[in-house]
Formats: sequence, C-alpha cells, structure tokens
Amino acid sequence: HGIEKGLSALNKQMQVCSIRSAEEFENLVSGQPPDGLLFIASKNVVALKDVIESVPCVAVLGSPCDGLFDRVTYDNPSTGRLPAELVL
Repeated sequence: HGIEKGLSALNKQMQVCSIRSAEEFENLVSGQPPDGLLFIASKNVVALKDVIESVPCVAVLGSPCDGLFDRVTYDNPSTGRLPAELVL
C-alpha cells in the first residue's frame, strides 16, 4: 500500500496486466497510458518488445523473456518496489 500511496501522491498510475497480443497492449495504453506496467511474462511478449517498450515496464514471474525486460519473480521481495522506482 505504501507504493500505491506514493505513486498516487505523484499523480502516477501503474498497471498490473497480462499481455498476449499487440492489440491487447494497444487497448491497455489507449487514451491516457499508464506511467508504468507490471506484466506477467510470457514467451509471446518477446515478439511484442517494440510495442511494449513504449511504456516503462517490468516483467513479473513467468518466462524470462530472453532478458529483454527487467524481471522479478516470487523469490524477489522487491516485486512492487522495483517498478515503482522505475516510474518515480
């Protein structure tokens, strides 16, 4: 809740999502795009790298995405803190 409160105080928005296609990503960021994304990593995300990197993002769990994105897993206690620092 501290991260959420800190981001809100700065008028920043972070989204948690799963990205399966370029169209799904475009719908997510249309209008006012979020300031950052936490997304569930999957192998198909690698093919969407050029589209996804238009928004600061961190992959969470799932596939390592060939090392193309910053990534945290359940072993990392900083899962929420790292992407918040990226946005801040």
